[in-house]
Amino acid sequence: MPAPQSSVSHLKLKTLLVDCYPPDWSGKLAGYVRLIEPFTELLTVSMDRIGECRGPVSAVVLTGSPTMLTLEPPPSALADFLLGLTVPVFGICFGHQLLGIAAGATAAR
Repeated sequence: MPAPQSSVSHLKLKTLLVDCYPPDWSGKLAGYVRLIEPFTELLTVSMDRIGECRGPVSAVVLTGSPTMLTLEPPPSALADFLLGLTVPVFGICFGHQLLGIAAGATAAR
């Protein structure tokens, strides 16, 4: 399936894609990139390296993951990062749970 054509190329959008997948799932990220990249400059960082993010972004996307938040808590730096954001954030499944946990919710199975 061809990537969608961008109609917003004149806007200087920069989206941070936070990769929440384990390292051995690297192929999963390609689908997100294919869908997002036509519309924005894309920066990608793994969730355990979120502290290395520098510079302003227009939006943040948190990917899914097979990791169970009920068994393994997210890095504390990630919660701090999420709580400090002033841009739109979109969490997909696991990413949405991360947003809840950062805001004080608990994940239950």
